[in-house]
Amino acid sequence: VQINSGDTLSKNVISASQVLEVYGYLEDDLFAAARNITIGGVITDDAIMAAETITLNGSVEDMTLAVGDSIRINGEIQGDLFIAGNQIILTHDAVIRGNVVIAGNEILVENGLIEGWCRIYGNDVTLGGTVRRYVELYTNEINFTEGYTPLGATTIITYRDLDAKSLPNAPQNLTIIVEEQ
Repeated sequence: VQINSGDTLSKNVISASQVLEVYGYLEDDLFAAARNITIGGVITDDAIMAAETITLNGSVEDMTLAVGDSIRINGEIQGDLFIAGNQIILTHDAVIRGNVVIAGNEILVENGLIEGWCRIYGNDVTLGGTVRRYVELYTNEINFTEGYTPLGATTIITYRDLDAKSLPNAPQNLTIIVEEQ
């Protein structure tokens, strides 16, 4: 299924297909299940997606829920973002205006912008970019990039014995909570 760049759809789009490509303008919700989903256009309401591979290069003007093996957010989301997958990447061009919840195995947040709070549940997390509110990390492995700029507190909840001094580029307002297994 393909929605071309010149297309405007004013009703909900419900799709179950091998491939879904949205390059046009959707004036309502998207509900999609496919092997591969690519969003390169505009969705003015919610996007609810399940696929093996999801790539969002366009924009969603409300809430986004995405579940898949590989998810790449390279566009703008005006509302909250909830994603779960094996490999999740928020690129340096990603802009999330709401809050973010991520659950996954390998999570990379490059130098994008998250205007709300961020909660990440992951095995291996690399965190960069700017987060305007607090960050909670439930993780086994954490790396901070040089560009990580939290404007609120950062808290790591882990089962591993971590020390902030052992984490390069760790923010000053970092709290580490080690829970017993």
